[in-house]
Amino acid sequence: RLKAIESEGGRAMRLDFGHGPVDVSRDRVVLAVPQGAARSLLPMLDAPEGEDGILNAHFVLDEPPDAPMMTGLVGTLAQWVFVRGRVVSVTVSAANAHLSRPADELAPALWADVRRACPALPEAVPPHRIIKEHRA
Repeated sequence: RLKAIESEGGRAMRLDFGHGPVDVSRDRVVLAVPQGAARSLLPMLDAPEGEDGILNAHFVLDEPPDAPMMTGLVGTLAQWVFVRGRVVSVTVSAANAHLSRPADELAPALWADVRRACPALPEAVPPHRIIKEHRA
């Protein structure tokens, strides 16, 4: 867990994970933490109030699909589709309204969205895992 960010001139220079600082002065840093954590790490940051959940689904195929590595979807429950090897991952941001839905309801809905973007994928919902993070 990220404990602190040391910065100079508005640029992250070192990250502290509790085991000594990690030099990131030559890198670019993307801060992907819940809003409350972002405000703790960077008090000057104008981070949104409240917490939004995120929903991820990971589907495992028999073989790597012929599909783009990253696809953004509009007008669907699924917002982002990522392909890495045989795994097709789906992300739904600001997913609070869907976190109480059971996984056996979410998986087919998300897979249908993926297939709209990549119709060559199998029709049957492949083995999957649904992950719900209430404070993302």
